[in-house]
Amino acid sequence: KDAVKILKNYAKLMEEYNIKNYRAVATSGVRESKNRDYVLEQIKSGTGLDIEIINNAQERLLTYKAIREYLPEASQMRQEGVLIIDIGSGGVEVSLYNEGYLCFTEYVKIGSQRLKETLGEIESDTMDFPKVLEDYIESKSYLIKQSLSKFEIKNFIGLGGELSSIYKACKKSDEEKNMKKLSKDSLKDFYTNATGLSIEELAEALSINEKQSEMVIPTLAISQKFIDMTKAKEIYIPKASLRHGILADMAD
Repeated sequence: KDAVKILKNYAKLMEEYNIKNYRAVATSGVRESKNRDYVLEQIKSGTGLDIEIINNAQERLLTYKAIREYLPEASQMRQEGVLIIDIGSGGVEVSLYNEGYLCFTEYVKIGSQRLKETLGEIESDTMDFPKVLEDYIESKSYLIKQSLSKFEIKNFIGLGGELSSIYKACKKSDEEKNMKKLSKDSLKDFYTNATGLSIEELAEALSINEKQSEMVIPTLAISQKFIDMTKAKEIYIPKASLRHGILADMAD
């Protein structure tokens, strides 16, 4: 119902602006859902929009187009070695570039929403839920960690989840916000502080709604685990998303 309501407003807005061409895509959250056909049917009947389900490869291509357009430093990073993580609701796309080439890519089913749903029932039963999250992520990413240990990875790019909101909260001045990067220590400090806040307090601190704030701790736990697999001192958080990639692709 929420999805239909939101998309209906988008459809109305497009009609007001007389927009004829659009592309609406769904990723892992819908792609891996057992009732995805029903969901798409409800959206179509309620909004008139045709939703295209894209696979991992398509999503990865569009995301990298966004990085190319919105992070000029990416080309140099690919030469030096860069790990890119794209945190979705259902999983995390992990890719490694070294000496300009894609050396490794893997999709791990530890997305922020999936973690919340999988471990949510025990959250109230444990005194250290972040540690439970970290251990679970560790168990699911162990083989990736082994593969990455062969490389000298100096750069780290993080996309998706609530990273943009976290970035804005950590960067106070406009000058800082133009940097597009956050130190590893700042990320760790924010993670430590965030674990002591309630969902409501997180929502207020990051100026987001409570539904989004539920994804903050999983997003931080995922980011922390993967940046620790590299020698990167900073996490680049470009203003790039799947949406930006779709725009770049349409422009191409």
